[in-house]
Amino acid sequence: MFSSNINSYAKINFGLRILNKREDGYHNLETIFYPIRLHDEIHIDIQKSETDYNSVVLKSNKPFIPLSKDNLCYKAVEYFFKEFKIRECFKLSLYLNKHIPVGGGLGGGSSNAATVVKFLIKYLNIDIESNREKILNLALSIGSDVPFFLSLKPCYAAGRGEKMILLRDFKIDYDILIVNPNLHVSTKWAFEKLNFKKNFSKEPVLNKVRNVESDNLSVLVNDFEDIVFKK
Repeated sequence: MFSSNINSYAKINFGLRILNKREDGYHNLETIFYPIRLHDEIHIDIQKSETDYNSVVLKSNKPFIPLSKDNLCYKAVEYFFKEFKIRECFKLSLYLNKHIPVGGGLGGGSSNAATVVKFLIKYLNIDIESNREKILNLALSIGSDVPFFLSLKPCYAAGRGEKMILLRDFKIDYDILIVNPNLHVSTKWAFEKLNFKKNFSKEPVLNKVRNVESDNLSVLVNDFEDIVFKK
């Protein structure tokens, strides 16, 4: 059996603007993803299976975390083995020691899934360079934020969040205070409550932001603030 303990980091958004609605039902957005030190801890045990199928056992320190196929970590394992056509079968046991608030926009679930993907890439010796596009598509199929957590670098993101431009010089010269009001916000609920007009459209502005300063705070608007603050 091989065991590993991995930190799974959170993110915050500097600005999150919904630009328009897509034909596939999703929305095009723009945001700046920024990784922070707050993290979950994932303990992974993996070993060859004596059966002809894979098994995944999930456990957590939080009773409200789904430990079924609905968990993004489970989907990460399932989608990974299908995408890379892994014929060997394994038994995986994952313990999710959660510190990132759930439903708070900090990306805990997506980060956990990306952490599992990165573990499997390393454990199964998947070549990243020749499979870069496949890995990105795999991550996006799990969730819109998952591709960001594969790199964990400040970046400008557009589309569903998968079109990313690395912001090498982006820096925050402030302390960051994270306040958790113990409010769970469903992404689906938040989009439904936006109530944008049918053919609304906005031009991107965050693609010009390279750092956070007092003179550009006015453009770092999160379109979900009004509805979430009311809730």
